[in-house]
Amino acid sequence: SNLSLKETLEEMETIVNKADASSFSKKFNALRDHANHKVADETEDKKHDFVEQGNEEEHFEYHHPEASKLSALVNIFKEKQDKFHKSQEADHQKNLDERLAIIERLKNLYSSSEPGVNLFKSIREIKEAWGNAGQVAKSEFKNLNNNYFHHLKMFNEMLDLNKEFLEQEFAHNLEKRQHIIARAKELLDETVVQKALNELQYLHKLWKEEAEPVAEEFREKTWEEFKEVSNKIHERKSELIAVIESEQQENLEKKTKIIEELKSLSAPESVNHSYWQQAIKRVEELRAEFLRLGPVPKKISNQNWTDFKLVLRNFNTGKNDFYKNLKGSQIHNLEAKQALIKTAQDNMNSEDWEIVVPLFKKLQ
Repeated sequence: SNLSLKETLEEMETIVNKADASSFSKKFNALRDHANHKVADETEDKKHDFVEQGNEEEHFEYHHPEASKLSALVNIFKEKQDKFHKSQEADHQKNLDERLAIIERLKNLYSSSEPGVNLFKSIREIKEAWGNAGQVAKSEFKNLNNNYFHHLKMFNEMLDLNKEFLEQEFAHNLEKRQHIIARAKELLDETVVQKALNELQYLHKLWKEEAEPVAEEFREKTWEEFKEVSNKIHERKSELIAVIESEQQENLEKKTKIIEELKSLSAPESVNHSYWQQAIKRVEELRAEFLRLGPVPKKISNQNWTDFKLVLRNFNTGKNDFYKNLKGSQIHNLEAKQALIKTAQDNMNSEDWEIVVPLFKKLQ
């Protein structure tokens, strides 16, 4: 991330203040890690300067001014997360009870239906209720889902006695499959690949829950058509990844060139005040360009950042050493001039011309 520590904390605070803060946990955790990284880096820089000034490392003490705010934001977010999880557990239990009631209703539909009950209408209502019911805990889902589809299968077997109903059901589900396939084909032109992938996942869920069963002669044909379109959409994911990898590699090459130029600026053949002033300006340009560039491949990201920080530190050390030496030389020259002036003043009123005249010529 190219965010400063201040910007990162502001982003974290924005998330914490959201009503649905928990749905941004991935982004918040990434911002938290970035902020910790920034605080650690800035603290390390302070320690480096402290040691550079001739102090012992073990005497270094520093509390980052933003550390307390960072800690407070993390704690507030954790409290919100805990509250969210408790609320989610209650919702999961409520949804579990609702789904168990739907399964019981489905079971009763094929095991003890009264004469005159419209089976087509009833099963459609049950399927709709199941599709609209909320999420349950992951530990409950598999068994619950298997239970529902077991009873749905039993219901369909019972319908073998009712050919007219089956024909209606098959026709309805076939139409549903055709709508799903048509929508999947539209997703091939969706410009946002991730959006297409998310909706495709939803279409597969619809296929399983609302488009079963169909007549035997359409079962494989429609599935193969849907699967073929799905594969084409998934191929776009690999294209997206390839583009991202290419961009990250290009960023790495640009950042590496910046690091190499920073290295050359840190070790010049000859140095003077003019050189360092120009170098300081160029280093700031390079630093801004480095931070502006996007991410690099994850496996090299930490090393690339470490190399960048190290070469900046080496440059600052070289620059600081030059100006320390320059200041020492200026002080030495000033003291020598002051000593000459003192000697001249001490002999200004002397009448011993044989001594004074040669002395003033020497001072000049």
